[in-house]
Amino acid sequence: MGYRRIVGLLFVALLVVGALPPRSGWTGDRLWTPTLSISAGITNLAVSPAFAADRTIFATGSAGVYRSTDGGQTWVRVLALNSPRALAVSPAFAIDRTVLAGSDTAPNAGLFRSTDGGESWTKVLDISVTTVAFSPSFASDRLVFAGTYSGLYRSTDGGLTWAWYSSLLYGFTPLKLVLSPGFTSDLSMFAATYGPLLKSTDGGQTWTQVFPVSGWASVTDLAISPDFGNDQTLLVAVMADSSGVYLSPDGGATWTRVLRGSYGMVLAISPAFASDRTVLAATYGGVYRSTDGGVTWTRLATPGFGGFGPSCLVISPDFSRDQTLFAGGDVVYRSTDGGTTWTESFRRLLSVPALVVSPAFASDRTLFVGSSEGVYRSQDAGQTAVLIVAGDVQALAISPSYSTDGIILAGTRDAGVFRSADGGGSWAAATGLTNLNVRALAVSPSFLSDRTAFAATADGIFRSTTWGGSWSQASTGLTNRDVRSLAVSPTFATDRTVWAGTAAGLFRSTDGGQTWTASGLTGRIVQALAVSPAFATDRTLLAGTANGLFRSTDGGQTWTASGLGGQDIRALLLFSTFPVDRLVFAGVYDGGVMQSTDGGATWQPINEGLVDRRVLALVYRPPWAPSPWETSRPAALLAGIEAGWVWEYVLSPGTPTPTPSPSPTAPTATSTPTGTPTSSPTATPMPTGTPTPSPTATPMLTRTPTSSPTAMPSPSPTVTPVPTATPTPVTSPTPVATATLTPTGTPTATATGTATPTPTLTPTPIPTAVLTPTPPATPTRTQAIAFHSGWNWFSLNVVPEPVLGGLVQNTPAFSQYFGTVTLDGQPAPVGAVIEAFSPRGQKVGEFVVRTAGVYGYMRVYGEDPSASPPIPGMRDGEIVRFRLNGFPATAAPPPVWHDDKEVHEVALSAVSQLGVAEVLAPLEGQYDLVLGEEGTYAPPPADPRFNTLETLARGKGYMIRMRAAATLPVQGQPIPADEPLGLTRGWRWIAYLPTAPLDPGTALATIAGQYDLLLGETGTYAPPPADPRFNTLDQLEPGRGYLLRLTTDTTLRYPAGGLPPSATPTASATPSPTVSPATPTVSPTPLPTATPSVTPSPTPAGTRLVATLSGANEVPGPGDPDGQGRATVSIDGALSTLCYDLMVSGISTPTAAHIHEGAAGVAGPIRVTLSPPTGGTASGCLSGLDSVLLGALVANPAGFYVNVHTTDFPAGALRGQLQPLSP
Repeated sequence: MGYRRIVGLLFVALLVVGALPPRSGWTGDRLWTPTLSISAGITNLAVSPAFAADRTIFATGSAGVYRSTDGGQTWVRVLALNSPRALAVSPAFAIDRTVLAGSDTAPNAGLFRSTDGGESWTKVLDISVTTVAFSPSFASDRLVFAGTYSGLYRSTDGGLTWAWYSSLLYGFTPLKLVLSPGFTSDLSMFAATYGPLLKSTDGGQTWTQVFPVSGWASVTDLAISPDFGNDQTLLVAVMADSSGVYLSPDGGATWTRVLRGSYGMVLAISPAFASDRTVLAATYGGVYRSTDGGVTWTRLATPGFGGFGPSCLVISPDFSRDQTLFAGGDVVYRSTDGGTTWTESFRRLLSVPALVVSPAFASDRTLFVGSSEGVYRSQDAGQTAVLIVAGDVQALAISPSYSTDGIILAGTRDAGVFRSADGGGSWAAATGLTNLNVRALAVSPSFLSDRTAFAATADGIFRSTTWGGSWSQASTGLTNRDVRSLAVSPTFATDRTVWAGTAAGLFRSTDGGQTWTASGLTGRIVQALAVSPAFATDRTLLAGTANGLFRSTDGGQTWTASGLGGQDIRALLLFSTFPVDRLVFAGVYDGGVMQSTDGGATWQPINEGLVDRRVLALVYRPPWAPSPWETSRPAALLAGIEAGWVWEYVLSPGTPTPTPSPSPTAPTATSTPTGTPTSSPTATPMPTGTPTPSPTATPMLTRTPTSSPTAMPSPSPTVTPVPTATPTPVTSPTPVATATLTPTGTPTATATGTATPTPTLTPTPIPTAVLTPTPPATPTRTQAIAFHSGWNWFSLNVVPEPVLGGLVQNTPAFSQYFGTVTLDGQPAPVGAVIEAFSPRGQKVGEFVVRTAGVYGYMRVYGEDPSASPPIPGMRDGEIVRFRLNGFPATAAPPPVWHDDKEVHEVALSAVSQLGVAEVLAPLEGQYDLVLGEEGTYAPPPADPRFNTLETLARGKGYMIRMRAAATLPVQGQPIPADEPLGLTRGWRWIAYLPTAPLDPGTALATIAGQYDLLLGETGTYAPPPADPRFNTLDQLEPGRGYLLRLTTDTTLRYPAGGLPPSATPTASATPSPTVSPATPTVSPTPLPTATPSVTPSPTPAGTRLVATLSGANEVPGPGDPDGQGRATVSIDGALSTLCYDLMVSGISTPTAAHIHEGAAGVAGPIRVTLSPPTGGTASGCLSGLDSVLLGALVANPAGFYVNVHTTDFPAGALRGQLQPLSP
């Protein structure tokens, strides 16, 4: 692939910076290594039957379908498609030009058809497709078959329309279909599966097993003789202990192993097999050839094929003359001497001009790679990556509040901006800049609240105020519209400053992008920009150009050369500690990565091991751990380069490493959009149609949009205190987008009273968890679990009860079954219902237990294909599937159905839980892994034999990795909230059963002292005597699962809040200090028409509080000895809004600020989160806070304190107790 001078994506420092590098500079292990290969990943190949004349071959790779029309010399992508695996070319391709390609990867899973040789494509089947095969007589019969996870589909009109046709034996999924060359007459076809080889002699209607396997073995490939009608020759490749090639000379009746091999062997058979008797086999260990019909073999070559070896092997139709073979692996390999030697035919390593890391990387381990063929997402810290949307991507931007809103923007070449609001699960084209060439993207530090983003295009600057959903021109004042780079001020909320680098200099806007003025570097191509995190004070700005680096210390008014003269700079990277350590990294095209420790005055290369030095992108990857119980991996620099790799520069062990700096966000208590924030009245709806694959050689971004749930703001329940110390609000649970059932609703009431100066008032306690709602009178029978993209922790709080169909009508064919039956190890009770099902899901029998533990005689009916219409049912030799009260039942012995009208004794047993696949069936194609205490489960196409997690048990927690946001409805009986959970010592996965959230200490009060650590999706909790300031898990939530480390065997019962419906819920609270006798008492007078409440504030006009901040006040100390500050807090008289102002100095970069509850000298829990100071100040107003909390602040300000955390003092730098502010 030719070098492509792609403009590098700007990495604005405030989005990718870290903290705490060593003051003397940041050193790594001095060696770059490739960490992530973004390559084609060839999965299938198909050669034109007229290859000798048209030289055409098709390949499927990770990003779509590719075509070569010169025998594999050059390739172009003709269909952008996520991970296609099915591919076939018409036997009459020279005439009809028909090609079929299928994918089983959501969200664009399906079958696509081209009738012009791959120039244009149409989706013809909207279901996951695993394989496709044409009839050998396709030119006349127009017959095609497609394999899916639900069986075979058939088309009789050339692939235009499709209908379900049949299921394979035992419900196996066909991985490869091969039709007999004489299919028109013999109707024979074969299917390779994850298990045995299957054969049909009636055109695919019924199947028998012709090559059985045992243990872990499965058939990985098969080849059929072109002269099968005469020689009946078949060969199969088998994986596992019995791996190798097997030969059958009699159509599958008998088999002999003729070649011992290794994992992943693939086969190809000569078109002239009748005369040359040639067969070839390839594996990562080498290529083998047989010239005696597969009886003996010779090893030819060891090309490697990359990764785990070859994925496919195809042979030229003119092989006897041209001796040409193609193999797919990490690339396409070609041999023109019958397999003796091999060369790379197609290595499409993709340029990587964009890299972004999730702001919540420490917990979600997510990073995104923008490449010339699409966006790849890694959710394992860059170890592996999956293509999530196809297209020529040049720029990426991620929301600073990604963990909340899931927003990521992708800028493409000539296709505008695409936006995802579910972490990359689904995408939609943004409006306003369609078909534009987008070079760079940047978002506001307060993106969640101000919704502002900027796009640099070949036609000027565009701005969005709808979270990237719609865009409009914002180029007033630009004298050059060829915009290459962008940067947003860290204090954009106040200074409204944005910079734009163009092909003719730098421009600046100080009104949020509405107007622009020239800002120096006239005539220079400005390709990368970086802003100092302390810009408000140091006014430092760096600009990378096509001819060196420039620096400004007056906000861009004047510039001086800053080294790297003559260098083509594509990326710049700063850290939050830049004002202290002056550390800068620069990505140079053809120059590698350069490092400066003096703010850019001098530079040193750090390129050892970096083979390709055409650097396009740089990003910082924080430390991470593969799992909660494994050692943390060190931080690293990641570099995106021209030749398709992401490279890693790991920091030396023991070196202080940066940690992600929190990006400024809107106040946490303000009602803000979560999930998919596209409901803004100013947002322009984005198109959500079906995909229209581009007919051009390189299609633009195409994807089948998947509706992503829009999660509306979920305000915290506010409860007005009643005159007693035990409030009893009534709320109802409402699902939200984070796999929880959160109670909502605000009981409101008013009260009046008079103040007297003598009695003492003990204020209503401040709840430390959400108050428990009164359970509904009728327990819900549905649990709706909302999942976001990525890892989710969840549990089933109901015992599932599947809804089943009706019994098929009786037919003359039946068998009878009887025997013992148990449920959960006990005799099944009278009235229990036993149901029988065919492998196709048809209910074929039913029986109601009349004597506990015994059933019989239950008729199980067969099908009657001669009836009009045909009557469904069992077929001879199939296994009957039973359910007991809706739960899967194990049968012993396996109940094989025969039309013998005999009575068969079969013992049945079931447990009151469903299999993982059955529970998660509504999420098919939307998840790829489930973890639990009992093991793991991966859905098809993963090998089912490796699944050790069989069922989702009551009282257990689990983790699921979602490809996209989705909601799972589970029908069933609620599990009692106080059901005892028996737990043994060590790590245990638990479900949180109550219907309302509780703080961890309260929820686990019954096992206090018996556990030392609790892990959840939102953080961790360690009980006393651990330091509470390091606890990030604030509450346990319904529908969530958790990982608990126990120090002894015990039984857990959840306390109040998880009571059965008859119990009275209570609030868990921490009392505030008693108010002094001089404080007036409010005597409430309840209104007769409302729930009475009190107004705790004695000052309706509002209250102002102040705290003097000092490092000496920190508990436990020490704080920052050089720091000082002041915090003022104003609370309105209605107890609904809190406003604050922070001023600090003498400290390192602030990372967080809070109001805690706690008297002087005591470390207490966080009650209010404030924005950390930027440039020494921070201010804001928070509405919707708990009125009880605000009342306590007014009544007893000395019981609360303000503190500020910094990079140098992460546990706390400054602290000060609140006190009334004198007028």
